Amino acid sequence: MIDNLIKILHIIIIWQSFFFGIVLLHSKFRKKKSNVFLALILLVIGVQFSLLQSASEKQLGTLLNSTLNMGFLYGPLLFLYVRSLLRVDDLFMKYDWLHFIPTLVIFISLVELDAVVILVFDYARLTSILTYNILGIIEIYRYRKAIIQISSRIIGTEELNWLITLLIITIYNAVMSVFSVIFQQFFLQVLVLFGVFAFVQLILYLGVKRPSYFRKLSKSDFEITHSTDSAKENTSSSYSITDLELLANRVNGYVEKTEIYKNSDLDISTLAANLEVHPKMLSQSLNKVLKKNFSEYINSYRIEESKELLKTASSNNLNIKDVMYDVGFTSRSVFNTLFKKRTGMTPSEYRNEFN
Repeated sequence: MIDNLIKILHIIIIWQSFFFGIVLLHSKFRKKKSNVFLALILLVIGVQFSLLQSASEKQLGTLLNSTLNMGFLYGPLLFLYVRSLLRVDDLFMKYDWLHFIPTLVIFISLVELDAVVILVFDYARLTSILTYNILGIIEIYRYRKAIIQISSRIIGTEELNWLITLLIITIYNAVMSVFSVIFQQFFLQVLVLFGVFAFVQLILYLGVKRPSYFRKLSKSDFEITHSTDSAKENTSSSYSITDLELLANRVNGYVEKTEIYKNSDLDISTLAANLEVHPKMLSQSLNKVLKKNFSEYINSYRIEESKELLKTASSNNLNIKDVMYDVGFTSRSVFNTLFKKRTGMTPSEYRNEFN
């Protein structure tokens, strides 16, 4: 029964990987550059499991299974996928081809190596995957830190967490795969198979069926964040505190008068352009004088506006979703979280308090 289950899982993994990998390479989906890396990951999985399934049927042994190991591709492709999701530039630079040299070397030389050396390559593969996954987590951390200084639209925790989950499952699969080679235990091979199955399903569900659309950051966005951090720590700033205080007063007056915070796509570059100042100066003014990052500053206005609307929501025939969109929020979960953090109540509880 277990053997039949394993064969079924093999078939499902191979079929899903090939089918959705090819679909993502269609011109309709290829416009989103990150989908190319996602497609390559799925196709590598499909090829690897097809070859492993074939090797198992012909009973060619451990050496051929190790030769067919394509694990050195997963780390670079997954890292490039994460980076392409979060950055508007640096999607694939000319030196990124160097990430794939280990795969080329192994495919050329592995056939002639003995089992001991193959085991060394397995450890090297694990190290490679761990390294690239750590780089991916660092990329997510930098993005999370920068986005609140740049955009008023907060990325929900669940949207970034699924990327981290993808990286963690990759690490799990790599570790279990090495253990299965060392100990040659059947249940470890089963655990690897279930891990890969979970990995593919996560990609299909969250990466293909329900994709997250991130506000991609550019090099200039990260430069704004870096200059703001330096100014907050009093290490360096090209603007005097007097100039920053004057700008803070201008910002308050402009935002209150124009209600620009209702623009759901508002970012720091747009507001800076309207005020005719550099985004770096605006960011430093908000953080150093008003003690708020850009996201906190804009969303504080949105929350205050939503409080007033919720007080009269019933008489104006407004539901909570209407209020959320009216003040500039696009995510119900983000709206609820920020509203409760500021008032101690959910929007529903707050509305009921006054109605």
